[in-house]
Amino acid sequence: MLLSILDCFRLSTKILESNAAVKAYQNYPIPGINRDRVRRSLLCFRELLVKSRTPRKLQVAVQKEFVFYQSVGNDDRGTVTFTGYFEPVYSASHQPTAEFRYPLYQKPSNFRVGLNPIQPVPNWKGKMVRWTIKAL
Repeated sequence: MLLSILDCFRLSTKILESNAAVKAYQNYPIPGINRDRVRRSLLCFRELLVKSRTPRKLQVAVQKEFVFYQSVGNDDRGTVTFTGYFEPVYSASHQPTAEFRYPLYQKPSNFRVGLNPIQPVPNWKGKMVRWTIKAL
């Protein structure tokens, strides 16, 4: 099952309630930024997202409700790296069936993610992994 953005808000809120978050925000280096403020900002953004009927209305609401900061970056010159995480979840079968007609193969051996060299599992080479409902 794929997570909706509302599920992500719930998970983020739960993480902010953890002991690790309490510890992380105890000595946060930026004055005025604390765990409660981050939690309230998250809840406010969620509410704006749910109530805004168009992307433009969301943009206007966010600009009205939030203060924007510019990061000093990791070099004090504003250089930052944005990362994201995506994990697709597909229904699949180990064997072909009437429903799962399309083979899903392993990642190509020369496939690279970002700048990190990823080495595929050697014994998977040329083997089908699963069968999917739709061709990908």
